[in-house]
Amino acid sequence: MENPQGAQPWSAVGAMLTDRTGMELNVLPVWQRGSEEMDRMQQHIVVEALATREEAQGSFTLKLWEADKGRTVSLSGISFP
Repeated sequence: MENPQGAQPWSAVGAMLTDRTGMELNVLPVWQRGSEEMDRMQQHIVVEALATREEAQGSFTLKLWEADKGRTVSLSGISFP
């Protein structure tokens, strides 16, 4: 994830993966490499979910948020593997 120049850094504290029907996968705690202060321009965020092979089929939307859901990011068209 890239943070635009001049934007405040942030830490992802939660995530949701939702399919087209609204079914949510069971997402584990989000992992973010390093401190948001270490590199304001780029951060690596890992989202892991528990799902059966059948549940992980199709297209998903990933929503990430910071503490208190102040700022969010949504990415659509996520697919597995």
